[in-house]
Amino acid sequence: MKQLKNKLFVLAALLLALLFLVSCREAGKDEETTADIPENGIYYEYSGTGAGGLVESSTTYENGVAVSRNDYDYWPNGRLKSIVTTKDDKVTDTWYYNYSENGLLSQMVRHYNEDGYECRDDYRYDDEGYMISLSVYSEEQFVGGERYAYTEKGELSKKESLDRNGDVISYTQYSFDEKGRETGSETYMYGPRSSYGTCEYNDKGQLETVSYFTDKDSLTHTVVNEYNDKGKLAKTKDVAPDGTVKSFTECLYDDDGFNYRDIFYVDGKPVYRYDYTKDGARIYSSYN
Repeated sequence: MKQLKNKLFVLAALLLALLFLVSCREAGKDEETTADIPENGIYYEYSGTGAGGLVESSTTYENGVAVSRNDYDYWPNGRLKSIVTTKDDKVTDTWYYNYSENGLLSQMVRHYNEDGYECRDDYRYDDEGYMISLSVYSEEQFVGGERYAYTEKGELSKKESLDRNGDVISYTQYSFDEKGRETGSETYMYGPRSSYGTCEYNDKGQLETVSYFTDKDSLTHTVVNEYNDKGKLAKTKDVAPDGTVKSFTECLYDDDGFNYRDIFYVDGKPVYRYDYTKDGARIYSSYN
């Protein structure tokens, strides 16, 4: 449950990209072969032999055609420093990453090359390493953010959304049972409670559904989780009261069981995705 809860929380906070999905080239192999390159997926090139080295670049293929390329650079300690994205032989944007003295991601900047626009996320942590705030800037102007509080066991207990003035727009409180599992949530908007959610678990103890209601007890939608044969979250569906699936998120894993990508679909079509690094960073990409 903690792994799933942390996953749902991190999806609301960080951004970035990469990860070890596709088979890497065999030791001593100097040239790509047709077998190396996926029809649909990502091909990674490493600085060393095999996946043990740092990723130097990744190319995304769709129907056998290369549609974009990421080039990676690192700080001397091996932490990710930047990602440069190229499409149609043009650099579209660049991500830059900075870290605190204890190695936690402290800042992420995205620079759009076409118009020079820049946005930034700043992260703060408590002494235990839990992220306590996310501040979002657009062209150096604070535009909003979030604040977080945790239980003694490290579960997210409260999340506040802030406006550009730093005032709380809304906040959500989470409740837990004696096993530490989330049982529900309550969201307050500008004071009064606006909605609440209830959680249900399957026989394996996995979070199966979260049903959301208005403050007048009317069901608005239900989030349904599906798991793969290894017990990891495979798909999250947003289901309307009449049973219609409005959207869903597909979760993809590498051979090590790492969740390297989430793809969000509406009406069965991919809309955007998040690619993740093992450093805890992620990058947003649109399919439009």
